[in-house]
Amino acid sequence: MAQITYRDFVRLFGITPGADDELVPWLSVKEDGVYVKRLPDGHGLTHTEWLVITESMSGDFDRPEIRFPCSLDQFEKFVDFHGLRGAFDESELPVDEPKARRGGKKALSADQEMEIVRRYDRGYGESVNRLSKAFDVSRPTIDKALKAAKVKG
Repeated sequence: MAQITYRDFVRLFGITPGADDELVPWLSVKEDGVYVKRLPDGHGLTHTEWLVITESMSGDFDRPEIRFPCSLDQFEKFVDFHGLRGAFDESELPVDEPKARRGGKKALSADQEMEIVRRYDRGYGESVNRLSKAFDVSRPTIDKALKAAKVKG
């Protein structure tokens, strides 16, 4: 399962580690997680006003809103709660690898299946045996991908 580490987080949001720990005015990034900031001295706000603009997922300002490393699901909930969509490039997020199937062989991604169909070329290209070795999966896994694409009976 893909996770977001502190290094991933600061890279995604363009934060300079050690020099710039502020994500937005109410959130501070530390190596163990992201915290809601405490009410600063000389702020000019009442405690209630500060609480309104610094909403916390947990309600506990002593605990991080999100701990590192965190799952992609936890990261998504954090981003949505604090309105941070668009503040980072979502294409830079780590991706989950396909889950392994029975027998210990890895599953094929959609891109791999398309590549197998292209290389098989309706029986005129590479053999099922060669493709199974190239993609480190069983021959039945290759056959299943070809049959699903309707290029093999």
